[in-house]
Amino acid sequence: MVDPRVQAQLKLYDEALALFHQQKFSRAKQELEKVLEGPSKELSDRARMHIKIAEQRMKPATEQNPRTADEHYQRGVAMMNVGRWMMRARAWIKHAKQLRKPTIFTMRSPPLTV
Repeated sequence: MVDPRVQAQLKLYDEALALFHQQKFSRAKQELEKVLEGPSKELSDRARMHIKIAEQRMKPATEQNPRTADEHYQRGVAMMNVGRWMMRARAWIKHAKQLRKPTIFTMRSPPLTV
């Protein structure tokens, strides 16, 4: 039997996601913050993730421009996950690869001889 508190938390989460998908990020964030108070850790973690995304999307466009290689990569992956702008997503990821400096782990090294 499911805990009624978890059911109530799930209902709040579903309502918040509906607002999120309608791009009503401010209201969605308020509802998601209520979800954090519930007993289910899994729903709280998901709500926390959506709150971060909502906060990011509420920022002015000038603040959303990625600067680092990781930010470009994350933007590209997010666009691919949404299923839109595939060409633009590829451009973000390509730009991230260009920004990333080679490290010892990414550079090719000659094979070791014994």
